[in-house]
Amino acid sequence: MKTVKKIGIVLFILCIALMLPKMTNAAVTVEREMYSNNGSMKYTFTGLELDTTHEYEFGLGRTAAATIEEWHLITDYTATSAVVDVMTTTDDLREVINDTDTGYITIRDKSDSSVVVEPTALI
Repeated sequence: MKTVKKIGIVLFILCIALMLPKMTNAAVTVEREMYSNNGSMKYTFTGLELDTTHEYEFGLGRTAAATIEEWHLITDYTATSAVVDVMTTTDDLREVINDTDTGYITIRDKSDSSVVVEPTALI
């Protein structure tokens, strides 16, 4: 009986550990600001955990599964937030905006290409 309890406790701790990254990602919020009459927008992501000694990039895709070809530098970020500037004067961003009503932004660390924010739907 002791072995069954120990295995049960280990499995319970393992389940909690595997769910923890998904729970922390749920705290990320996005706010949109339209700042130009040409359709350009700024999206402010809050609730992030960023290293201010690194550089970060974003990509805009048509779907969540789309492979991002063009990455754009994020210049306005802190340890907990990042401002993504989606300018319609940039060709690849304009193409996605013109093709679909919902774009998906992915944020990654430029130094090691690790994804910081999984593709997030934006309207």
